[in-house]
Amino acid sequence: MAEYFNRKSCLSETVPLGSFNSLFSFTGSWKNDAAATKALAIDGYSLPLFRVKIRSSELTLLESVKHAIPNVWDPSALASFIENYGTHIIISVTVGGKDEVYIKQHSSSQLSGLEFKNYVREIGRERFSDVENKSNATPINYSEKVSKLLTAFFI
Repeated sequence: MAEYFNRKSCLSETVPLGSFNSLFSFTGSWKNDAAATKALAIDGYSLPLFRVKIRSSELTLLESVKHAIPNVWDPSALASFIENYGTHIIISVTVGGKDEVYIKQHSSSQLSGLEFKNYVREIGRERFSDVENKSNATPINYSEKVSKLLTAFFI
């Protein structure tokens, strides 16, 4: 599990990060913590607050962008185009967060793997059932801010 957290932080090390230790209440040496732990689990729910999405049918490249696209194979012109305009466009942004539960099963626990899995599921069900039943908030109109970001397109 520490490797999973490290990969999310773009680290290749196997020694747990401080945030990992904090989430699972590890305080001692990582080898002792690992020996005293039978299993770790995470359950969570994404909470989107709002989403801004551009309909792709409304996208039209500006003439200046069209003219900047190389007509023939020219590596330096292609590199210049990519440097100026990139290789992808963002057509939607979701702003929100995550609500997560972190559970540590001590090595002395008598729960089997299946029982622990069911326990984690039950905690998640209790914790997140209200979230799943609530409707998303009314979308906020950010068209002015988004239009400033889309200098290469007519919308």
